[in-house]
Amino acid sequence: MLIFGCVLTALWIAGFAGVIYINFDDAIGLDLNEWGDFLAGSFAPLAFFWLVIGYFQQGKELRLSTKALMQQEVALRLQVSELKASVEQQKELVKAARDEMELTKSQLERQRKKEKIAAQPRVNLEMTHLKWAPGGKAFTVELSNSGAWLSNVTLKKYPDGLEVELKIDQSGRWGPDMTIHLEVFAPKDKVLECGDKLRILLDCLDGLGEQETIEIFLMVNENYRLIYSKA
Repeated sequence: MLIFGCVLTALWIAGFAGVIYINFDDAIGLDLNEWGDFLAGSFAPLAFFWLVIGYFQQGKELRLSTKALMQQEVALRLQVSELKASVEQQKELVKAARDEMELTKSQLERQRKKEKIAAQPRVNLEMTHLKWAPGGKAFTVELSNSGAWLSNVTLKKYPDGLEVELKIDQSGRWGPDMTIHLEVFAPKDKVLECGDKLRILLDCLDGLGEQETIEIFLMVNENYRLIYSKA
């Protein structure tokens, strides 16, 4: 369109120059206002022609811009679609990582529980002895441990009104094939009836080296002796 306009403009100017040349004598005699009317009339169609060309050229550029915008829209939609797919993929990866972490955590917890159970003692009452002592009854309770090795075993708590002494190796360790003794003294004013339960607590470090408290329950039987009891 621009080339056509340029060619037509060149032809128009050439024709205008030819008309001036042919009518040069008449053109010399024109006044300035007549020259203005002449030039305005001569170039008005050319100006209108370029106005039309500009309109069509602008329309063409507008169509090109619209097409480019549409292509950009398509590209943006593709990017949005790819971004959504990437987000979904990341969500799946995060979910898989979380599931793996939960599984690992669950496995570690189970392993920890197994280790904790294996590190606990298994207390058994071997025998008890009763003897009368001045001012009351004295019980000797012999306990064994068939579980894990314990260390720093100390007496923590026992029932009020009783006197309890823990007899253990000086190292404070207690393990399989080892026995410890609890010396329990009940004064006369502390009457123990059949069925009474005694709760004695021992502090220790378990097989993992963690602080633990062992509960030992003893019960007075019908012969007024101490036997091992459940809680």
